[in-house]
Amino acid sequence: MNINPAYLDVGFRALADTLIHEIYHIMGFSPTLMEYYIDPYKDVLKLTDIATFDSRGNIKGIKTEQVLYVARKHFKCPYLRSVNFENEGGEGSAGAHWERSIMMNEMMTASDIASPRISDITLALMQDTGWYMTDFKYAENFTFFKNIGCKLDLDIDLADL
Repeated sequence: MNINPAYLDVGFRALADTLIHEIYHIMGFSPTLMEYYIDPYKDVLKLTDIATFDSRGNIKGIKTEQVLYVARKHFKCPYLRSVNFENEGGEGSAGAHWERSIMMNEMMTASDIASPRISDITLALMQDTGWYMTDFKYAENFTFFKNIGCKLDLDIDLADL
């Protein structure tokens, strides 16, 4: 990763947060890398097993095993079918970050925000790449919409409500 000092007009903490965010993209939090996610047997996963899609065929959300387990627990919504990706913004934002309206100050949302947190949901996605063993004790305290239930505009199975 190259850092151009000419663009370092932000404080150290903002720079560090941006670098961490970009490293997560490089390590697998990216729709262009999802076709390389593997299961525990080292078989490549199908994109349809990893993601949900909107009517135009764009990735709408993530539905991997650990992400669903952790997100269902976080939101207290057992019917959650996926954790939505951002649906607004340009090519670098939409479909490549958590949806800001449900993940507010999570590190992997699309724009800078004060005090971003690396949640257990992001760590779960990293584990679901099949490339890493995640130690969830390093998840930061992320409380946005914690225990909200199935009241949000989440991707839930309405037939189960």
